[in-house]
Amino acid sequence: RRRADAAGPRGPSAMREALPGLRLANYGWSSLGWGAEVLASAKATLDPSGARVVVIGASPIAFTQRSATQNAFLDTARSAWLDRWAVPKAPAATNFFSVYGPNQWLRSLNPELGSVPFRIHEDGWYEATTKPLNGARIVRMYADRLRASPFDPELLTLLCDEVRTMRAQGITVFAFRPPSSPQMRTVEQREGAYQEHLVKEQLGSAGAVYVEVP
Repeated sequence: RRRADAAGPRGPSAMREALPGLRLANYGWSSLGWGAEVLASAKATLDPSGARVVVIGASPIAFTQRSATQNAFLDTARSAWLDRWAVPKAPAATNFFSVYGPNQWLRSLNPELGSVPFRIHEDGWYEATTKPLNGARIVRMYADRLRASPFDPELLTLLCDEVRTMRAQGITVFAFRPPSSPQMRTVEQREGAYQEHLVKEQLGSAGAVYVEVP
């Protein structure tokens, strides 16, 4: 999620400037975890007659059972048709009524999780304007979450199996670890038991190109 400003386009529209002529889709759903449903949906967006490339953000939290079973993609994919229509068509109403949902108490205790104004663009960019966040508080929140649901090697195996299938179908696959603060990386490894060397090694063996990001 990015705040709109005068610096230029964001999301897929910004990538399209550097990669003209390609159909681009973003599956950066909140709290996304690796599961068969999301992988099948993402692969279905690829153009059969075009350049088929998948870029995987190998985020440590994506290899946890909590993210694999509780994430924004599953919430949306399994929601009623009225909900799916309302979010992009009537964001103002969705913003208003969301604060009265069952998680109202959680939002009051965790301001970083509060409802924020948003707009969904036709190219898939989720534009949201957030208040300044308390970084230390978010790190503690993720520490609790990763302690309860740490890195699961079975989800890495699932992803590697899918990478092998995609490579056999002629799909190019890149993977990288999304950058984060030194404090967050420590939490991901200490509390979440994340093993980046294992992820890098196994994804590489499955046929993905692992890209080192500073």
